[in-house]
Amino acid sequence: MSSPTASDAPKPKAPTATEAPKPKAPPEAPTATETPTATETPTATEAPKPNAPIAAALQTTNKPQNSSKQLTDNAAPMPNKFKNMFNKKDLKETFTTDYGTSVNMISFISSVYSRLAYMNEHQFLGHYTKIFGPIIPYELMKNINDTIKTGTQNILNDEKMFSLKKGGNKFGLDTYETTNGTSLRFLPWAQKINQVNGEQRIDAKTPNCDIETTTTQNDNLVFATIATSNYGTTYVVGDKQMPNIVNVIFRGTSDAKSAGSYSKASSLTAMWTGNIISGLEKEEDKEKFLYGIYKILIETTHSLVEAINYVSNKIKNPEAENGSVNVITTGHSLGGGLATIFAYVYVAHISNQKNFTDLYPSLNVNIGCFTYGSPRVLSKDLATHFCELTTNNKNNFLNYQHNESYKNFISSINSVILGRITYLRIVMHNDPVTAVPKVGYSHPCSDLGIEMRKATNVDCLVQVGNSFSNRCRGTRLAMTYDFDLPLNCVNTKEDRKNGPKGPLLAKMPMGYHTEYLGISYIGGISLGNVFGKNIKRVRESTNKTKKGDTVCRILIYPSQNDPSKASVGFYDLSIYRSKSNVASLNTRDIDIEKIESNEKSLDDGITKEQDINKNQNTSSTIFKNMTGISKIMVEVPEDIMITNDAFKEIVNNSEYYDIINDLTPPLDGDNFFITGNSKAMSFEGTKGGKKSRRKRKTKKLRKTKKLRKTHTQYSRRRK
Repeated sequence: MSSPTASDAPKPKAPTATEAPKPKAPPEAPTATETPTATETPTATEAPKPNAPIAAALQTTNKPQNSSKQLTDNAAPMPNKFKNMFNKKDLKETFTTDYGTSVNMISFISSVYSRLAYMNEHQFLGHYTKIFGPIIPYELMKNINDTIKTGTQNILNDEKMFSLKKGGNKFGLDTYETTNGTSLRFLPWAQKINQVNGEQRIDAKTPNCDIETTTTQNDNLVFATIATSNYGTTYVVGDKQMPNIVNVIFRGTSDAKSAGSYSKASSLTAMWTGNIISGLEKEEDKEKFLYGIYKILIETTHSLVEAINYVSNKIKNPEAENGSVNVITTGHSLGGGLATIFAYVYVAHISNQKNFTDLYPSLNVNIGCFTYGSPRVLSKDLATHFCELTTNNKNNFLNYQHNESYKNFISSINSVILGRITYLRIVMHNDPVTAVPKVGYSHPCSDLGIEMRKATNVDCLVQVGNSFSNRCRGTRLAMTYDFDLPLNCVNTKEDRKNGPKGPLLAKMPMGYHTEYLGISYIGGISLGNVFGKNIKRVRESTNKTKKGDTVCRILIYPSQNDPSKASVGFYDLSIYRSKSNVASLNTRDIDIEKIESNEKSLDDGITKEQDINKNQNTSSTIFKNMTGISKIMVEVPEDIMITNDAFKEIVNNSEYYDIINDLTPPLDGDNFFITGNSKAMSFEGTKGGKKSRRKRKTKKLRKTKKLRKTHTQYSRRRK
């Protein structure tokens, strides 16, 4: 494989070559600036010897960022015998001055979070510790935390948040001008973060392909992860340097199974998942999602909300007012689609409930949502409804010509929730994933006119010199980056049409999808996972669950009693889905509900008093009394039995995981959290396994037939 070919070299760079003299400046500059840093002494925080090159790279001072006129390395392809040698673009420290007009710091930081979500928990802890503090300074994090107190939408304005001045410098970064004022040039940080993540070489002798890392305890960091046997991992992250923010980070595509959530035939048409909003009766008014991605989210929604509440209580200031903790959700690729749906569900159906502030007093009812390379996940009508809920476009809708579906939507929801989502959709030009599925779906605000699109959409260019690099040949995928290429983030299709188009990645078009705002994602993609040969997902238990049941794992860092360790608990997600409750709520028939409740009590071998207590515990969930939300559960059952008490019980009874020394988190466990019988709220081990659960299933079938018969007789009597 050769070095970058002419087809990979972007034609828009030609003017740069003419501006800069043709002398030998480029080869000297990178080598001179990079090589000495590899010999610098790591700081105490970066002591582990295996990562000394990375630590040394972090100690480099920011070089002048306006030196982008140096000649780009466009050398001819190397002979085969030299093809494993490094390309000097890996070592360049020249950065473009063209950031465009529409990108900000919170978008960059959310891209960093989204990349970290591709790592396991051991790696996440180590890499987070090397990035937040050493590269992204605590002062900047505190500025973001203080700003979000005044409203989530205010973190989009870098000039006010960081007190920036035109032509100034802060946090070691130069400034530039955008449509929203002055912002920071973040690409020097992106390069260092890529080195920490193993996405760029450290020096000529260090290709930096091994991303395994040693780590230490981080007293600022608190996180919970939720992983299932159907999907990868969702991170819920808090940092005591930012006690007013909890980040919900959805991982992107992890393997062939998760990729099927937006590529199966069932996703070709937007599917009605339930008439959630009371009053919407027409087919075109109903909420329609991309079914496969929606299912991944909704089956762990209660676990996710409880994890958010848990993390917020661990990091918040004890003297803080109610509603002081703001939720920001983000994700790349599939993760971006999940973040989009979660933002909508959080505002329209979770924080909108009357008892939300009683159950979760620390959480704010608003949400921030920043997505990267997301597929389309909402029907066209629902994408319009979503746009109305965005802070960015709240005023733009005043003059919008509303159709009948939109009027029905507005009249049926609580108008208080309008403008509660601070939303940005970031796309790298030519990313193929953002254009699928093509039929029946749309991105929020994208098709509603130029002003609405400008408020929520950002289109940038990749900075890839070679999309199929040999740097890590034989171990994992890699690309070569050229930060001298323009980032050029714009808001409209017209601006992109009239501006630079970026490099042509003929070797690997997916390169447009695997670099966002300077942060590389290519190392997070495992070909073994994609083709099903090396799947690292929570495993379905062979002796503790029924075949086909979904297993869920909750991991908490730090553990309750030992801050140097994490805790891990497993449970059969299928048991926590209350399908019988759904059926009774759908009928809205009190007599039928009583019949079912009595029969369920007898079948489970528990007293009526125990059953009443269990139902009272269940009713504390936010969805229990939601008009119509249960109708989703007919097709996509929620984990409605995961209450606050159940979540605490799982955390308190989980086993230790040595997150600092053990490279791989456990994918299965010996203890399972079981409910639905007399020993609810406890770990049962091997009890209640396959045989007993089959027996309960047979009883359930008998009960269902009897219930149907009783319901028919009751209906006839009423007539």
